[in-house]
Amino acid sequence: MKSSSLITILVTLTFSLNFVLSENILAVIPISTKSHRNVVEPLIQALAKRGHTLTVISPGAPYSKPVPNITEIVPIKYPEVFKEMKDPFQQRREGGLAGMGSMDFVYTASEKIYKSGLLEPLYKENFDLIITTAMFNGCFDCFMHKIGAPIIQVSTLAAPSFVTELVGNVLPPSFVPIFFLKSNDNMAFKERLINTALDLMFRIFGQLSLTPELDAFNRKFFGEDCPSTVDVEKNISLVLSNAFVPLTTPRPLLPDVVEVGGMHCRPPTPLPKDLDEFLSGAEHGFVYFSLGSVVQTDQIPDSVRQSFVNVFSRLKQRVIWKWNSGQMDNLPPNVRVSKWLPQQDILGHLNIRVFMTHGGLLSTQEAAYHGVPLLGMPVFVDQDLNMHQAEDGGYALTLEILEITEEKLESLLRELIDNPKYTSKAKQLSGIFRNQLQTPLERAVFWTEYVMRHNGAVHLRSAARKLNYFQYRSMDVIGFLLAIVFVVSYVFFVSCKFCFRRIFRRSAVIDAIKKQK
Repeated sequence: MKSSSLITILVTLTFSLNFVLSENILAVIPISTKSHRNVVEPLIQALAKRGHTLTVISPGAPYSKPVPNITEIVPIKYPEVFKEMKDPFQQRREGGLAGMGSMDFVYTASEKIYKSGLLEPLYKENFDLIITTAMFNGCFDCFMHKIGAPIIQVSTLAAPSFVTELVGNVLPPSFVPIFFLKSNDNMAFKERLINTALDLMFRIFGQLSLTPELDAFNRKFFGEDCPSTVDVEKNISLVLSNAFVPLTTPRPLLPDVVEVGGMHCRPPTPLPKDLDEFLSGAEHGFVYFSLGSVVQTDQIPDSVRQSFVNVFSRLKQRVIWKWNSGQMDNLPPNVRVSKWLPQQDILGHLNIRVFMTHGGLLSTQEAAYHGVPLLGMPVFVDQDLNMHQAEDGGYALTLEILEITEEKLESLLRELIDNPKYTSKAKQLSGIFRNQLQTPLERAVFWTEYVMRHNGAVHLRSAARKLNYFQYRSMDVIGFLLAIVFVVSYVFFVSCKFCFRRIFRRSAVIDAIKKQK
């Protein structure tokens, strides 16, 4: 009896060790916004708490003091990364693809990172896994290839086709909209035409321009033996997509694309005393206003800023406003500004009525998690799509930020505050968002450790990775079948023509003989 109990304990301990063994993980996110870091940060901290050792390359740590099991390498700071990036409002004015801005800042920042020499010591370490983000980090593909560990790519957006197709998962443009279009999955012919054309244009741009540029940059630092960025990225083990239905539209996904949208979302924690008093004392509730971490509020034209102030002064509700300088003259008594605000704790406050936002994906996910209606003012990238889908969901209204007037702003704010249908829809969405077997973070941790446990999880890979554009869509097969149909039709036509000629010729001969008689 004692012997069997001892064996049971030993077996239990043996299996437990598989889950607590520490692995050495490298997070490569050197070119990223604070929002991008915020997507990956919960995963980094969760893995560290589970005993894994993490080395994180990024433009800035979010910690004021060292965190156990996490080593930060900061070769460049956030302001230095994006100092060459266009003013977001200027991008908005230019509109379309021109409004997306140049990628030159990526190459400039990446070169500074390599020249800092801070990455050199990492080649001597043995890493079990690399975690990177899908945006801006192509300049580090050869670096990751040289490290030689399995790669998990985190898409800070709902993974677009140019990310998922790396693992052979091409998204159909017939019902999956490009990430910067104002559209949903129910597209009319014109929308499908535009969506498909843009999908093809991105593909051509990637092959003819972006990939050669990235290859040239990488070979500048790693020599001609460096593989193409396409070859490196097609060898990634898993994509973690910052998406979750119904916040994003349903789409077909392979097993190595896992949706973990909202893994940064969490219940509220207590607010600082002065802020809590201001918000809890709001008899008619309050409005929260933030344009995120990339948009600098001091870039807002003075006339637009004054329109906000004037409208806020006429509300019964209090307003808490994230303003970069943290100061503003002549504020009405119901308005308070601050340089930094604990967004999720504010969104989880019982008195909140509306969240005024730029429509960034993290902000819209947090609002959905906490059940808060939105007034969106999109600026760039995926924000138009996010707000379009939020409006379709019935819990948001959208205002063009370049066309703000006091009348429009006040009308939309009062509609959101006074009409309970928006709050009702937001609360309903919150219930759906939270109704999951695992939290998104638990799911992300499981699949991250799964890839490490199974040495890159090669068994998840689809043969679609090996197919080119034409093979994936069976265009070669369709072309072959059309060729057969053409050949058969041609042979049939020629045969019929020959037969008819013989018949008519014979008939003519018979007629001629009859006439001679």
